[in-house]
Amino acid sequence: MKATSFSVLSSVWVAFLLFFFGINSLRAQTDQAFEDATNLEDNWYHLDWFGYFMISDNDWIYHLEHGWMYLSWGDKDGLGRVKGEFWLHDMDMGWWWINSRKYPYIYSPTHQNWLWYVLGSSNPRWFYCFCNCSWESLPATVWVIPSGPPPGLVEIPAGAFNMGQVLNGAHYSVPEHTVTLDSFHIGTHEVTKELWDEVYAWALCNDYVFDNLGKAESGSHPVSDINWYDVVKWCNAYSQMEHRNPAYYTDATKTEVYKTGNLELSNDAVDWSVNGYRLPTEAEWEKASRGGLVGKMYPWGDGSSEAATKLNYGTTPGKALVVGQFASNGFALYDIAGNLGEWTWDWYGAYSADSQSNPRGPESGTDRVYRGGSWWHDIYRARCADRSETKPWNPLTILGFRVASTAQ
Repeated sequence: MKATSFSVLSSVWVAFLLFFFGINSLRAQTDQAFEDATNLEDNWYHLDWFGYFMISDNDWIYHLEHGWMYLSWGDKDGLGRVKGEFWLHDMDMGWWWINSRKYPYIYSPTHQNWLWYVLGSSNPRWFYCFCNCSWESLPATVWVIPSGPPPGLVEIPAGAFNMGQVLNGAHYSVPEHTVTLDSFHIGTHEVTKELWDEVYAWALCNDYVFDNLGKAESGSHPVSDINWYDVVKWCNAYSQMEHRNPAYYTDATKTEVYKTGNLELSNDAVDWSVNGYRLPTEAEWEKASRGGLVGKMYPWGDGSSEAATKLNYGTTPGKALVVGQFASNGFALYDIAGNLGEWTWDWYGAYSADSQSNPRGPESGTDRVYRGGSWWHDIYRARCADRSETKPWNPLTILGFRVASTAQ
């Protein structure tokens, strides 16, 4: 009996030792595989080999036969933007696994195929399915765009307002003049990083090229650190992603959608009649910011003493906040003053005293206008008529945007 027990215990012990050394052997193979792997970019690796592979974070083992495995392993200490995430595709089995939150599959109408995109990467990667899955192509679809403002936008009614104002002797906000605008739509919030990333990923899979990734503390914060060119191209991508007609083209012929490069677009390179997304003109932005009030300094009225409860400005708290933390103005627009400054369409230039209808600013210039103050500016930059400008190639931490569209 004792001999039998000893024999059983010995067998268990031997099995444990074999398993222990086998696991460590697999770990050694894994380490060696990484040493021999091709570093693609941003700590992504490509391996093509036969045998077992262990992902040491959670002891997950997969038998990979003549396939590819991509792993985001971070740095030597296991730190990185997407530590522990991975994608694999087995050629023989036609099987794949992907974290859809970080690496979404995106259907590209341009390529008529599915692509996938790694957040923070500079380019999309092809997805190829060997088992001919039914969702590799989209069915024929007739897209119907509902009438009225798109989700997240409100309609600003047509009519005249007084644009410009005397601001403690500031020369750039006068003369006050009458502007008449057609009705238009504008976003209730500044564009968030979550929405920016969603459209950005789709855009890269459909031949768009950007200069900047955009930054924010979270997906619910407004996106910043993006230049004017990127914003305009992003608006086109957002339009096409939602099967709307894009507004911006490479030139006045309006034959090629603006997707790449840093082009100094003129007013006649824009199709102002379409249902797609675009930047508000400076006049549209000012009318929207006033919220229906007449002759007031701020979106809520004239008083600045209560500003701390009205907007995020100055050095307190010293950073952008999650969108929508303060009360909206009369048109239900949040953060139209403070939080981040907002790009507009117009080149910066002097005002005319003449009455105008649907003005779109000068035909050319060196700086583009942004409006609304920011978390960094003092309270006076949050006045409805105040104006700021910067180079269109300049991605500022204090600068984001909200979208507009033409009412149909």
